[in-house]
Formats: sequence, C-alpha cells, structure tokens
Amino acid sequence: MEHHQTEKTDVNRAVLRTIALAVVMTGPGASIAGVQPGGDLTALEGRLADIAPSSYQYRADRPAADNPPESWLLLIQYAGLPYDKPVEVNAPALKNVLSGLLWEEVRPIRRVELTWDVQTAKIPPPDQLALTYFDATDQNAHTWWNPATKRQADKPQVSPDNRTYVYAIPVDTWGIVVSTRGDRSASAYSVPTIRAVVPDVWNRMDLEIEWGFDATGAALDYSGHIEVYDGVVGHVRSLAGDTGTTMTGPLTWRSVSAGAARRGVRMSVLTMGRSTWRRVWPYDAQAEDVARTILTVWTRSGNFSFLAADLENGPILAPEFGFFVRATGLVRSQPGPAEAARPAPVPHAPPFPLESQATSAREFRQELAAKGRSTIRQRVRRHPEQTWDQAVQAMHPGMALPPHPEPPFAPAMQVEVPCQRLTAQWKLGPWHILRHSVKDQTGKWSFNDFPYGILASETYMILRVLDLQGMHQEAADGLDQWLRLPLEPKVVPGQGGHHDWALADRPLGQFSDGRGCLTHAEGPPGAGGHMDGVHGMGPGAVAYALSEHFRLTGDMAWLKAAAPRITANATWILRQRQLLARNIPGGQRLWSKGLQPAHVVTPDSHRMHMQFYETEAYYWLAVQRTAELLALIDPDEGAQLAAEAEAYRKDLRAAIDRSIVLAPVVAVRDGTYRSFVPFAPYVRGLAAGAWGWRRCQGHVGAIYWDTVQSADPLISPAGLLAPDDVRVQGHLDVLEDRLLLENTKVNARTASYDPDEHWFSHASWQYQCGLERHANVHLETDDVPNYLRSMLNQYAVEIMPGEYTFREHTTGGPPDKIYEESCFLERLRNMLVMEEGDSLWLARATPRDWLRQGNKIALRNAPTHFGIVAYEIVSDVDNGRITAAVELPARRLPNSVLLRLRHPQAVPMSTVTVNGKPWTGLDPEKEVVHLEGLNGTVKIQARYSQRTVP
Repeated sequence: MEHHQTEKTDVNRAVLRTIALAVVMTGPGASIAGVQPGGDLTALEGRLADIAPSSYQYRADRPAADNPPESWLLLIQYAGLPYDKPVEVNAPALKNVLSGLLWEEVRPIRRVELTWDVQTAKIPPPDQLALTYFDATDQNAHTWWNPATKRQADKPQVSPDNRTYVYAIPVDTWGIVVSTRGDRSASAYSVPTIRAVVPDVWNRMDLEIEWGFDATGAALDYSGHIEVYDGVVGHVRSLAGDTGTTMTGPLTWRSVSAGAARRGVRMSVLTMGRSTWRRVWPYDAQAEDVARTILTVWTRSGNFSFLAADLENGPILAPEFGFFVRATGLVRSQPGPAEAARPAPVPHAPPFPLESQATSAREFRQELAAKGRSTIRQRVRRHPEQTWDQAVQAMHPGMALPPHPEPPFAPAMQVEVPCQRLTAQWKLGPWHILRHSVKDQTGKWSFNDFPYGILASETYMILRVLDLQGMHQEAADGLDQWLRLPLEPKVVPGQGGHHDWALADRPLGQFSDGRGCLTHAEGPPGAGGHMDGVHGMGPGAVAYALSEHFRLTGDMAWLKAAAPRITANATWILRQRQLLARNIPGGQRLWSKGLQPAHVVTPDSHRMHMQFYETEAYYWLAVQRTAELLALIDPDEGAQLAAEAEAYRKDLRAAIDRSIVLAPVVAVRDGTYRSFVPFAPYVRGLAAGAWGWRRCQGHVGAIYWDTVQSADPLISPAGLLAPDDVRVQGHLDVLEDRLLLENTKVNARTASYDPDEHWFSHASWQYQCGLERHANVHLETDDVPNYLRSMLNQYAVEIMPGEYTFREHTTGGPPDKIYEESCFLERLRNMLVMEEGDSLWLARATPRDWLRQGNKIALRNAPTHFGIVAYEIVSDVDNGRITAAVELPARRLPNSVLLRLRHPQAVPMSTVTVNGKPWTGLDPEKEVVHLEGLNGTVKIQARYSQRTVP
C-alpha cells in the first residue's frame, strides 16, 4: 500500500510556540486561518483543531427559522425555556444572544476565539460580552435535554487590534453561548467568527474512495458529494483513469459507468484521532475516542460514513452499497502539549492483521477471499447447533444440574419437545409469574415486575406471555391495570407508592401533558415502588400488549370496551410527536422531526433524557396497531389513524436512515466493515464511542445503549427496518462480532475468556438479556442456527439452576426476575409457533437434533392471531420420512401456513403428501411445506430420498 508516515516536528514546534492554552495574541494574523472546501490544507496541517464547523451554530444576524433548528435546543437550555411550548424568540434572555454552538458530543474544548474580521464590524467591548459554557463534568447533565450547569468563562484575552477575544474553557462542554450583558440587545453588534479549539492537532491524510467495482454496482450512478465531521476536506478529484466521474463542484461529482476503469474520487483530508480495536470493549466511553474525523459519502446508489483513523489500520471495504476506501498517504503530526498529557489509550489489539498491500477493491476482495475469514454468524451456521446442555454447562461449569421442579399447575398451551429441560421450563412459566402476583377477593389478578414495582415497559411482556400461554383471563386482568387509568393522570411523586422522580401527570420527559396516556399504573408493592411513570417506553409497550391480547383472543366485546382508552393513548402519542417540530423555529428541518420529545427509559441511567429509538418503535407500533383495531369497529376512524401512523413511519424512517448513514461503519471479523444502527438520533455511531464520553451515568454504562435498550426493536417487533435490509444484516454482524463478543460481562463470566476459543457458548449477550432483542431479530431473519445460539446462551447466563428462575443481569441482580423469564418464554414459543404478517409459522426454529429417529415435537392449544393451533411432528428418518398432523386455526385462516421440517442431517425433502395426496407446495431448500387452501386437521408426510444411518 502507498502509505508513509512522517513526524511534523517543525509544525509541532510552531504549535508549542503559538498555540498554548493561554495565548498571547500578537496580531490579527495570529489566529489559524481557515480554508474553503476543496482548498489547500497547508495552512492548517499540524495545527490545533477547530471543531466549530461541526456544531449547530446559532447566529443572531439570521432570521430565527434560518438557524439550524437544533441550535434552538441550546438556547432553550441557556434561557431556561420549556420544551413543550413554542420558543419565545423575543424572550429577554434570547435577545441578548449573539451566537451559540451546540455539539452532539461532549468536547474537550479549551479555547474559544471570537474574531470580527470586517473593518466595519460593530464589536462589543469585552466587558459587555459574556461567554457561557455548559459544564459537562456535572454528573446530572447527561445530554442536551437534561438540566445542566452553566458557567461563565473568565475575561478574555484581547488582541492588540481589539478584533479577537480569546476565552479559556477549563472543563469539557457540549455547548457555548456568546451573549451581551445588561440590557443591550445582541442586534447592536456584529456576529463574530467563532473558533472552538481542542487539544488535538490536524493530520493530513490522502485517500481514495472507489465504487462500482462489482457486478451489481458497475452500472449504477454514484453521483454525489462528500461531507466531513471534525475534519477538513481538501482538493477532490476523480481517480486516475476514471472517465466516468467528473467533478461538478469542490465536493460534488457526477459518476456513471464508463468502461472497465476504476471509478471513484481521491482527496486530501485533515483528520484527528486514532482508531482502536480493543480486546475488551470498554463498558464506559473513553476519552481517547472523542477525537475522530468522520467522512460521509452521499450518492444516488448508497451512502455511508467511515472513520478516517480506521484507514491507518488498513483499507475499508463496505460491501453493503459497494464502497472501498484506502489511504495513500498519511502525515501524522506530533501531539500538542495538552494532547500529549492525556493518559495512554488502550493498546490496539485486533484479532487478526488488518493491513493490506491491495491498491484496489478488486485486489482487496481477492486478498480477503484467500484469507478465508468469517463473521461469527457465518461460523455459527457451520457449527453444530447449540443445545440446552452445552449452553448451560458453559455458564455453570462442573455443576451437577438438579432436575426442574414440577409446578402445581401447567399453562393452557402445552409443549412437548425432545429437550425435556425446555419442556419443563415452559411448564414453570405461569406458576413463576402468578406466585408473585396478587389475586383479590373477586378473583381478579394484579401484577408488577417482580421483584420490582409495576412498569409497563417490562410488565407488558409478562402479560403478553400469559396470553401466549393461553392464560387470557389473567392477562386481561393485568392489562386492566392500564385500561382503568383516568384520562387525566394525577399522582403525587413519592407518595402512594409512586417513584420520587415521577411527574404528576405524564411520563418522565419533555412531554407537554399526559391526557390519554397509559401511564402511572399501580400494582402490588415491589422494589422501587410504582415505576410506570419513570420508564417512558411504557405507553407504547403496553399498547402493543393490548393489541396482542385481542389478536390472540379475538374477543370483540373486550375490544369495543377497551378501544376508547387505547385510542386516547394513540392520540396522546401523536400529539407529543408534533411538539418539537411545531415549537422550534425551522423545526421541520430537525433530524428528529416527528419523533417523541426527549424522555427517560430507565431511572438506572440517572434520568438521562434522549429520543430513544426503542421508545419510537413501540410508540409507532401502538399507533399502527390501534389503527388496525379501530378499523374493526369504525372503518373511517381506523383509516384516519392509519394515515397518521404512516406519516409517523415516514418521519421515523427519515431519522433512522440518517442515523445509519452518519454512523461510521465498524470492522467485523471477515475483514469488512458493516453498518450499525445507533440507539437514538444525534448519535454518530456507537454510544460506547465518542457520544458516551461523560454522558452515561449509573450502572448501565455506555455500551448498554448499543446492546440492551438499543435500536433493535425497530426491527423486532416493530418491523420499521426489514430483517433482510443489508444494513440490518450488517448491524447483526457488528453486534455478534464485536459488542456481544468482546464486552466486559462475557469476560467476567468465563475464566481466562478468549473470544477466539469461547465464541460459541460463552457470548452473544451483554447485560440484561430480556431487553436484548438480537435473538428475536435472528429469528425474524430466518437464521435458525444463530437464533438457537443466542436464545440458549442468553437463557444459560441468566438461569438459576434449582428453582430455574432467571436473574436480572448476566453478572448479578435479583435471582427471580419474572420479566427476564417472560422474554425467554416468548422466544421459546416463537421457535415453535409464530405469526409473520398474515402467515403462520409452525416449528420454524426447532433444532435439527429434535427430529432424530423416533423423536416427537408436539404443541397443543396454542393461541395465535388466527385461532388455536396444534401439531405433532414425528421423525422416522431412518426410513426416510417425517410425518406431521396439524390442526389448523378456525377463527381466521392465514394466507399461508408454513410448516418447517428440519431434517437432522439437513437432507432436503424429495416429495410431500398432504392428506394422502401428492403436494407441490414445498420448498426443499428452506425445508418448508406451504399449507394453503386447507382447514381442519391436516396430515403431512415428507419423504427423503437419502435415509439416515441408524
């Protein structure tokens, strides 16, 4: 590879002379000059970096709506204005604001320069100007949205010509505001140019970006442009010999197919920061991850971002949309004094060499193919499937596992599978739940989240599982704890069992009101008290459970009685999603337009407010499902609500798609780089990276937002992102190859943990498996081997042999948490019977071993969206056949019933008969028999030309 690295000692000495924390200005030229996009980078190379261009900047000399709408969030915080009311742009505190800069991350800014370049500028005297910064070391100021500590900088140093003011910032910050003092309006003065200087120096990198190198991309139009975040792009031009790409502006191009030559662009970039593949992913974000340069490529045929520093390790192949990036030259300057004083970063320790001599995408792909590397998911598919015994023994080595206890009663839905342990675990489920619930004198049940108090964001799953197990009356009783809530919630925080942090009339967040919201439910006493109001996902989650109750029962009388309250909740959700775009000048341009106001999803994060995609998934699902239910009662109202749900979906997808594009691709174990779906807007990449620095407090850690209360519900259950979306597939690889394989928790549970040795049975989880939905996503993608591994490994790390209850966390927590158990039972049910739209899956993800000779898989009295279903599958593979008897649901026929028969040796079926007659509805490759146009009891026989060896 063309790659060279030199030390810029001359430039560094200049840095030491002229750019220290306290600078003595010697003239108007002493400030570092900027460059125009696509210009010469020489003047900035080796100098301390200015990150002002990466902020959302407010300027008083622009019309209010012409400022970046996000910049108003800074001013709302600065002036102490409410989020739930239109911004008063003429409020006294705002009239004094000259300018403001808001960053998405906490930044180590140590100097701010204000410069008035124009000779006619109206410059305020320094004693009439204040520079306010938000103190990011405040342990409660997690994000833009949380109450924050404001401090004023000391008096500035003033240049001899009185045109530059330099302020020292002693702590890390995420926002600064420049304002006038006293009654003088900011309009009396000119707005200065602002530079925000960090301790990191600019390093020059030369690089190439190539596209259209495979059969799919060769004919595509890759016209587009490039953006940089915390960097400067210099001269951009097409690759040598590329006649199909022509520059249309400094950073824009037209690129169409034109022969066999490589297509793409080359450029010089000023970058900062380093990239590290750590052997153990940090639980909390690290200071060295904050400095980073992100380049984003926008084209007509796909978009992606990458970390410039990753190119120091080797090329970046991002195959989802066909991009290849390599560094052709690097000049790394010595660090400035403040940068050099930082603690040494964790050593770079990738599991395999990343460097390459390839000079093109074609060469690099050939190189990777020769090395034969695989992702974890690829390895799982080649590995013998996970079993209950192997998974549990891995987490409880050497333990003599006691038998499962026999419960005093069993669920209505009966399960009989060859793994007796899982059959027994299914039977234990309702007893484990109901023994910790309360039945009143009238026989009505009430629930919490044992051992905790009630909270819809977890209790919903407990009630959903009761429905899945056929315990419909118990589930209905529990759901009534929300349906009977008043339209106008009103509680006293800290009294009557309600959490001290609860708001009186709405979930904990920046919501405008709580009218109609399903929140503040009360249940049996538990740790933390009634916590419904401090877990903001709850109104969406319980609405999902309510819709599932109807789908699983078909109880029209119940629906008609519940519909007004369910609809009021959906109306509240829709009202709240309009707040920010309506209240903020230019709000229709917000990245988060149409999303819910910032809120809290767990008090364990010390009230961290964000716009969580997890919440959005359930809130949108609540509206969409409510529209479907309402259409059964009033088609016109249902259609109106469905239109609102579609508008909500479009806004959500716009925000989500932008999040994915702006998140740098992440290296995985086959040598490629893949997409990752961040947990919220305004998070460029992993929370455990730059965004989480100084932000994530409490015991959850920054990696929690990437793995636990993450973006996964966008895929399952919401379906806002399709499972077969290439970006979702990339997201799964990043999870399994990195975050769920290299974290501190897997290291804690296995002595001398080595990801290369322990990858199969000792990983695929992080902290709280009930909330970690990647197993569900594997099932949605129809990836049975990976589903079985994730589902059983998660079970094993939380199960408590003896009573076989589930503890809350992978390395501790309460030993009998019924929410965690309920999440497992949902996964176990779905491997046996699962709805997918208007189709019904039977035995979709049963292990191959379960259909060895003589084995039987049986399911009876199973509730589904279509009615009760039952089946029995019997293996006679030694004689080349597997038979099944299926009792199809009668309430509503599915469009298709898909019966999967997973042969123990993966032998494809050759012929199928249904009710004794030849049947053509089979897919041998997917091992599926399609049962369509049938009803009642159906008998199926699959024949195999290759018999197993007894």
